Amino acid sequence: ISLAAGTMTVTNTISMDNGNLDFADAASGMIQSYNMSSDLTAAGTGSLVLQASAAQFVSLVSGAEDFHLKAGSAAADAGTALAGFTSDVDGDTRPIGSAWDMGADETNFGGSASAAFNFLDNPVDVSPAVAGVWQDVDASPYIPPGATGVLVMYQNLGTTNDDYGLRKKGSTDAFIPKGAKPAFQGWLLTGVDANRTFQVYHGTTNVRTILLGYTMEGVTFFTNGVDKSIASINTWVDVDISADTGADTAIGAIFTVVNASALGHQYAIRERGSTDDHISDIRANTPTAAIIGLDANEVAQMKIDDLSVDLYLIGYITSGATFFTNGLDKSTLTEGGYVDVDISADLGGQASSAAIVEFYPTITRRAAALRPKGATYDYYLEVSHAFSVVGLDPNDIFQQKIAVNDMNLLLIGYSLDR
Repeated sequence: ISLAAGTMTVTNTISMDNGNLDFADAASGMIQSYNMSSDLTAAGTGSLVLQASAAQFVSLVSGAEDFHLKAGSAAADAGTALAGFTSDVDGDTRPIGSAWDMGADETNFGGSASAAFNFLDNPVDVSPAVAGVWQDVDASPYIPPGATGVLVMYQNLGTTNDDYGLRKKGSTDAFIPKGAKPAFQGWLLTGVDANRTFQVYHGTTNVRTILLGYTMEGVTFFTNGVDKSIASINTWVDVDISADTGADTAIGAIFTVVNASALGHQYAIRERGSTDDHISDIRANTPTAAIIGLDANEVAQMKIDDLSVDLYLIGYITSGATFFTNGLDKSTLTEGGYVDVDISADLGGQASSAAIVEFYPTITRRAAALRPKGATYDYYLEVSHAFSVVGLDPNDIFQQKIAVNDMNLLLIGYSLDR
């Protein structure tokens, strides 16, 4: 930022590593406040000097620059409101947290929107370069201190079955042989350790892991999944997690459902007391997330068509979310294009930034995708019966795309903003 003559007001601006002066005021007419520099030239009320650029931005790698603020950035909640602006460069409402962030990007990292589920403004491909062995994934550049877990999408972009695994660092849970089917995607959640690290296993580099979001203090994860598989088929069976939550009282549960068979099967899961009965396809050998509400005694229910469909309790929710006893039908009919799904009338006047949803095909797996309204990415591959979390725009709208209109969509619940 350079001023050779006259006057200039510079506010809420990050200028760093310019090789000369970050803020050059040859005319002595620059009025500054709430700026950041890597040298001593940021000045005025609220400005920060001698900051390291690598500590502020997601990536400074040439050709792969990403100037969104990273977790722990000093710019988070350190700016000031500017008249005439209500959103950032991505269209996100400002502020999120206690104050505006410095610069063009408003991030959740200054103060996560929810104690439960938070969706990233920009999903990140965190796939490791090495396959065939468990690999650490350091999520600390993308999720804030205090995060307890992550939401990921796995994809197989290859043409053959591939191994896949996701676990908290320190876990001994095994990967799933042939768990990632070709041209297929699914959603899973897992915990992170104190350094915000989790682990993934890719059979080959055809498999991708996309970081979509994270959880905060309202969600607790186990280091190893707790086996809650049921022993009856074609009937609803209670799944009681009260003995697993200790002194906590859970309002929702996070499961991984695994079809351990070489054949496709079906499952359904619901809050006890619900009348939902959506038994639907899970592919052979595949894992999928299930996020569901619990009754007052911390009980859900499950139905399966074969004993090879297993259920593992990965974590539970104690605050920061609301669950419906019966899911609300949000299915759309348009095929092959993104369609708005407006849930503003379902929130009861509460502020939310993420929806908890369930995909279930009436017949078999179908291509489908979810994204916040305003996003431009397009993760569109086949999915089977699955649960996920998707971000909302400021008007409480997300979008879905389906290949065939027998793919149903239920609103299971939503995050609660702080």
